[in-house]
Amino acid sequence: MFAFVLATLIGCGQQASDNNSDPRVWNEPSIERATFTFRNGGWEFNIQKVLFTETETTVYMRVRGYKGQLYTFGSGTTLKADGKTYKMQSIEGLTPGQYKPMGNTNIDDIIFHFEPLPLNIRSFDLVESETSPGAFNIYGIHRFDPQSTALKNTHWRNLRTGDWTISFMEDYVIYDCKVWKYETQLKDSTASAQTITISNDGSKATVQIGALKGGKRTIRVQAPDATKQFSCAAFDSKKLPDYPLVGRHATKLVDYGYENTDSVTVCGILTGPGRTNTTFAIDVIDPIGGTNPAFPFDTDENGFFTVRFPLVNVSYAVVRHRSNAAGFNMPVEPGCTYFVYNDVNTDREYVMGTKSRLQNETVKFNNEINARYDRIEESAFSSDMDAYLDYLIGQRSKHLAMLDSLRTAHPSLSDAYIDMVRIAATTDLYQMIGQARFHNEKNMYVITERMTDFILKDMKVNSIKPYSLFYDFNYFLRDFIQNLYQQAEQTLTISLSDIINYAIEDKAVNLTPDQIEEVKWYGKFNDDIREIAQKYANDMKRLSDTIETIITDDIQKKIERATEIANETGLMEYVNKCSDRIMLDNEFKCVVNALDSLGFEKRLSDIMLTHYMMEHISSSRHSVPAVILAKFDSIVTFKPCKDAVHSQNEKYLTLENVDIASLGSVVSNEELATMSDGQLILRKLTEPYRGKIVYIDVWGSWCHPCLENLQHAGELKEALKDFDIIYLYLASSTSDSAWKGVIKEYNLTGDDCVHYNLPAKQQTLIENYLGVTGYPTYRLLNRNGALLDVNCNPRDITSLINTLKKL
Repeated sequence: MFAFVLATLIGCGQQASDNNSDPRVWNEPSIERATFTFRNGGWEFNIQKVLFTETETTVYMRVRGYKGQLYTFGSGTTLKADGKTYKMQSIEGLTPGQYKPMGNTNIDDIIFHFEPLPLNIRSFDLVESETSPGAFNIYGIHRFDPQSTALKNTHWRNLRTGDWTISFMEDYVIYDCKVWKYETQLKDSTASAQTITISNDGSKATVQIGALKGGKRTIRVQAPDATKQFSCAAFDSKKLPDYPLVGRHATKLVDYGYENTDSVTVCGILTGPGRTNTTFAIDVIDPIGGTNPAFPFDTDENGFFTVRFPLVNVSYAVVRHRSNAAGFNMPVEPGCTYFVYNDVNTDREYVMGTKSRLQNETVKFNNEINARYDRIEESAFSSDMDAYLDYLIGQRSKHLAMLDSLRTAHPSLSDAYIDMVRIAATTDLYQMIGQARFHNEKNMYVITERMTDFILKDMKVNSIKPYSLFYDFNYFLRDFIQNLYQQAEQTLTISLSDIINYAIEDKAVNLTPDQIEEVKWYGKFNDDIREIAQKYANDMKRLSDTIETIITDDIQKKIERATEIANETGLMEYVNKCSDRIMLDNEFKCVVNALDSLGFEKRLSDIMLTHYMMEHISSSRHSVPAVILAKFDSIVTFKPCKDAVHSQNEKYLTLENVDIASLGSVVSNEELATMSDGQLILRKLTEPYRGKIVYIDVWGSWCHPCLENLQHAGELKEALKDFDIIYLYLASSTSDSAWKGVIKEYNLTGDDCVHYNLPAKQQTLIENYLGVTGYPTYRLLNRNGALLDVNCNPRDITSLINTLKKL
C-alpha cells in the first residue's frame, strides 16, 4: 500500500511539469462549484486527471475520508456538456451503487470511464444525480489556460519568488495581505496593458498591468508605503504551484525561544456554506502552560475576517467552527501577517505574506504526507507494548521514506517543510506511546522501560524543536509526566520526620528542639515496627511476641510522651488538615527525581516540570502552598516557566477569597447518601423543579472538553433565555476543592443553577441511569421529570433550540 501511495506521489509530481502540454490530458483541472463542500464530514473528492480519446473520456478521481466511512457513486453518473449527456460505461475501484468502506490509508483512487466527449470541449460537469440531495456533483470542470486574456477572478504569482502576489476578483483586489476596492473599472479579457486605481481604508494605490506576453504580465503597484514591480504568471490550481528551487534552503524552521511574545495577524476570506456572518476560533499551542489557547474571530457577510493574537514561538494553528463548516490549518510565526484565501467549494487554498512559503507547502502537501499510526487498540499488538513500539518505529520509517520520495518528486520543497514533517512524524509517535499505557489489553498503565529508553535516545537524534509546533507533543508530555510520578511514588514514603519538617516550613507548629527530637524518635520507632510487621506478616504469633518484647515500660512512656506533644502542639491536627499538601510535596519530589534521573535537556526539563505544576493547579482548581512554589522556583531557571506557574497560582489564590456559600448555587447532598437507585436519586434531585425543563451536565474537573464547554455556559444560557430551564451540574470523580473552584471560576451561579458533588456510589448510579459513556454528557428532562432520548449537545445550538420548542 505504501508503494502504491509512493508511486502516486511521484506521478503527481511528474504531471505537474507538463500540465498543459497536451490538450487531450487535463492534469488537476479546475472546477467552478460542487454540490458538496470539500472536507465536509471528512470527505474529499478531487479530480486528478481527465484523459480524452476518440473512444472514451476517462476521469481519475482521488477520494479521501476516515477509515471505515462508506461512500458510493450511482450507476446513473454521467458527464454533461453543451446540453448533451454522456453515459458512464464502467468504474474501476468500486461497484456502482454499492457502498464501499474507506480503507486504512484514508485514500482511494477510482477511475470513471464515460462515452467520449468532443476532443475540443472546454468545460463539462460530472453529475451523479440532479434530484438526489446527497449526490456528488461537480460543475464547471475545465483546463486552465495560461494564455487566457481574462483578468477578473484570476490569481497571480511572482515568478522569481513563487509567492502569491495579487488577485483580481470580481469586486475587489487582494494585494499585500489586504482587500482593496476598485476605484477604476478593470477591463476584463484583454491582452493589452492597462492601469487601475485601488483603495483600502483611505489609502490608494496605482496598479499598472502589463500586456500579456507568453502567459506572463509585468505588474507594478505604486502604494503609499512602497512601489513594487513583479513578473507574474496566472495560476488556477487548487493549491499554489511548486516554488522555485531558489530559496528552499533559506526557508528554515526557526525556534524563537519562548521568551519574547509577539503578535501574529491572520486575515483573509473563507468562502462556502456556513462561513459568512459567523464565529470561528483559531487554536495555537502554549508550550509552557501545556494548553491550547483559542482566539475567536468573526467573518462578515462576504466571509472576510481578521484575527490578531499573541505568540511566543512557531505554532501549528487550527481554525475550527462549532458547525460543520471547515476551517484551515497551517503553521504561524510570531511577528508575521498572513492572508488566507480558502474556498471549500472548489478546494482552493492560498496563503499570502512575506513569509508564506512554508504555509503554502503545508496546505498543499499535508494531506499526502500526514503520518497515520494506528492506536494500540486498533493495531495487531494491543496486548504487547514493546511489539507496538516496534510497529510505530517501522511506520515512522516508512512515513519518512515517503517524505524523501515526495521531495524527489518536488525538489523545491523547503528545508522548513521537511523539518516540520519530520517533527510531526516523531511527536505523533511519542503521543501514541503515551496513550498506549491506557488502551492496551493488559491494562498496563505504565510506559514500559524500553519505551522510555527509546524516547530518551530518540530525542537526542531527532530534534523536536520548537516544542510549540504540534499539539501531539503537549499531549505526550502530559502522559509522560503522569507516568513518571505514578511510578516514582511507589518508591518514596513519608516519615514522621518529613511531616515535622513540613509543619515547621509552613509555620504551623512551634516545637522546641527537645520536642522535635522526641517526636522524631517516635517516627523512627514507628518505621522499625512497620518493618517488623512486614517481616512477620505471615506469622502473627511471632509478630506479637516480638513487639511485646520490644515495647518495654520505658518505651511505652516515650510513645505516650511523643503522642502528647503531637496533640498539644497541633502537630496531629496539622497532619489531618494538610494531608493534601504533604502528598503534593511527595509527588513533586517524585517528578523532580524522575526528571533528574532521565537527563532531559534543561529547557525541556523546566517545561515538563511546569506542565506538572500547571496541570495540578488546573485539576485541583486550587493554589499550591508557598513552600511548594518556592521549591519550584529554586529548580526552574527559565523565567517564562516561572511566570506561567505564578500567574496560574495567583488566579486561584484570588478565587479562594470568594465565599462559595454566598453564591447560593450549591445544594447539600446529605439526604441522598443512603439512596441506592439511580432513577430515584435523580427524581429526588429534580423534584423541586417540576414544571421546568432540566438541562443536565455531567462533568469532571479532570475532563478538558467538560471545562471548555463550561467556559461557554453563559453563552448557552443567553441562547436559551426564552425557555424556562434549570441547569443541573453533576460533578464526577472531582474533589470538593476542585468542584467549588470550577463553580467560582466560570461563575456557574444564579437561581437557575444547581450543583451536586455526590458520593461516588450515588454518582455512579445516576450515570448508569443516564447512560453516561463519556464526558461531558448532556441530558434533558421534560417538565414532568421524564428523561428524554434527544440530542441536546450545547455545541449544536440550532438542534437544541428546535428540541426545546417541542417540549
